[in-house]
Amino acid sequence: MRNYHFKKFVSNISLKSYLFATISVLAMLVIMTLPSHAMTTTTTQHFGKQINLASDFYGFETLANRPYPMYDYSVHLMKTGEDTGNRYRAFLGGRWQSSKGDGDHIMQYTAENGKKGTPWSMWSSAPEFFLGKEEGDANKWYSNNTMDPEVMAAADGSGWLMYVQVEIDAGAPIDISGLTANVQSDRIMLLQSTDCKTWTKWKTRGVVTNISNPQVTMLHHQEMVYVPWDVDGKSYWMYVCINVNGVFTGTYRIRSNDYKTFDFNTKELVSGIAEIGNQIGYLKEAPGGPLFVRITFVTDTPGRTVPALQFSTNGLVWDSPNSKMEGCAANVNNNNCYFLGIATKNGTGEIEYMGNNTWKTIYGATTCNSPVDPQIWYAQAGVGSLVIGLDTPVNAPVTAQSITTNLTARAPDGSFLAYGNSFEVYANGVVGAASVSFPTWTVTNGQDELKWIEGVFDAANNRWKAVVNRSSHNNEFGLYSIHVYAINGVGAQNGIGSCDNVTLKPFPVTVQSITTSTTQHAADGSYLVHGNSYTIYANGVTGASSVLFPTWTIVNGQDELQWITGVYDAANNRWWATVNRSSHNNEYGIYTTDVYGVDGAGQMIGIASNIRVTLNP
Repeated sequence: MRNYHFKKFVSNISLKSYLFATISVLAMLVIMTLPSHAMTTTTTQHFGKQINLASDFYGFETLANRPYPMYDYSVHLMKTGEDTGNRYRAFLGGRWQSSKGDGDHIMQYTAENGKKGTPWSMWSSAPEFFLGKEEGDANKWYSNNTMDPEVMAAADGSGWLMYVQVEIDAGAPIDISGLTANVQSDRIMLLQSTDCKTWTKWKTRGVVTNISNPQVTMLHHQEMVYVPWDVDGKSYWMYVCINVNGVFTGTYRIRSNDYKTFDFNTKELVSGIAEIGNQIGYLKEAPGGPLFVRITFVTDTPGRTVPALQFSTNGLVWDSPNSKMEGCAANVNNNNCYFLGIATKNGTGEIEYMGNNTWKTIYGATTCNSPVDPQIWYAQAGVGSLVIGLDTPVNAPVTAQSITTNLTARAPDGSFLAYGNSFEVYANGVVGAASVSFPTWTVTNGQDELKWIEGVFDAANNRWKAVVNRSSHNNEFGLYSIHVYAINGVGAQNGIGSCDNVTLKPFPVTVQSITTSTTQHAADGSYLVHGNSYTIYANGVTGASSVLFPTWTIVNGQDELQWITGVYDAANNRWWATVNRSSHNNEYGIYTTDVYGVDGAGQMIGIASNIRVTLNP
């Protein structure tokens, strides 16, 4: 087992153990479940701004729960939002055993949203990639254990970037051909993916180039952020710790316009960084310009560490992390929080803005009693919610300017009129909300199909949006009621309004024209066909799930009436039916057809009638 001691340095930076182990209704008639305890709130001052925080840590194993001898640590979080609008992903380093080997790998977890009680699960039952030595690439600079993942979307749209620390022991090859390490000389490796799941190692070299004394220089615990307003166009920022001959020299920032190349010679010493192996983001909309945020950990009471935030206006000088957050509840092996992550949009660094100088996100922590062995081998990972307010209280009741819909038409009873299978509701100008929900139900059978629809924040329009889908309400048409609730930064819930009722109806069934397979006409004006069959077409039908063609002859009334089911011809956007004389007592003479469309509610709507065809031998 390799064990690097947890060290304190003159710069007051704590170096985490490099754990690359080789071991094996008006009253709103509905009730929402509130958090089981009050959220932790703190108020501090940073750079002339009052920082108000509300945090709720869900538990030490709520992100990753792989008990000993497995372990998980070095948490990285991001909000990707696909499929649910609120999806989060987490990348963690941890031990993985398989027939390929045993060592430190990168795992990905995901949750459909960041709410308390929402389960996290591994994206697949395997690490994101296997180590070089496990794939036949032994004795390469990228052969050994990997840890400390940092993932972001590439700004050029090419996909996803993952930066990991690769263990290079003394005597092993480094990323310069023909050279080996004299002391541990870890590098930062890049992996790329188009789907954020299947990763390809970029094996050419580590991403940091022109390293002075490369055989005795170790790069570790990188933290990545994308800063689009960088004055030099060098928007990819890497914060990286550097050891030379085993001695920690500091944390440095290297800026680049190329995500594959960070020039060691352009490094800038960073001051104030507290602890290492954490994650950086920024409040882009902060008054006076973007404010950088970094999650780390501090001692709360003797022997107990909790998450905390520190801030910077330029990313180089950081203030003290005195904005504490909620950490673990007391337990046997996981009392403390280390090596944390804070979710940003697609890993770029941007924290989700809620309006009114308020941001929300989730945070994660490695939980254990100590960052060195043997306690670190019991490490798991927990997650929690966080609201940040700048000069804005996070515990005030939530308010909204208005509740509107995407509808303008009105039904006779004054309700909004919607056609189809869905409509949208908006809570506009909401102030102080961590989340907004839209409890919705139909008046049919009371609230038997009540749904609390989670709102999605639309920053461009400063509103929360909910999509009401008929499929979520027993596929019912009719009158819908919608109320709106919000939860503020400390978890308190209050109603912020309601929407006028909405009457949802099927799309109207219409038809552009009716034609037949003949253009000839008899003397009485009916279509004229010679033979035993003909075809009728309903062209440009809208709003119908099916079309029926009831047909009969005028001989003996409707004694041989046939309801012919139409066939849809997508290429020509028409429904058609073939009328066969054999289905009508082999009669010649005048045939009559009506046309009905079946709407979304299953109702038959007449769209044409008395189409007459004279069938002659």
